[in-house]
Parts: sequence; C-alpha cells; structure tokens
Amino acid sequence: MKFSCKTTTPFYIISFKKEKQKIKFFLKFDQTMKLQTWKKTEN
Repeated sequence: MKFSCKTTTPFYIISFKKEKQKIKFFLKFDQTMKLQTWKKTEN
C-alpha cells in the first residue's frame, strides 16, 4: 500500500473523529513513512 503525506494527513484526522485509538496508529504510521522517505532521499 502506498501513502503520501497529502493522503495520510486528512485520513488520520478523519479516523481521529471516529476512533481515538486510530489516531495513535496513523500518527506513528505517518512518522514511519516520513522517516522511510527521508532515508530514501538521503540515499
């Protein structure tokens, strides 16, 4: 599954409104994706 920052940002905000536990997962997931993107950019 591919996600960009533009799609994940509103996605986990919507999840936050529905389920507070989901925001924690998507925030961690988004941070991980950003780290992976940063590593790929550095390499």
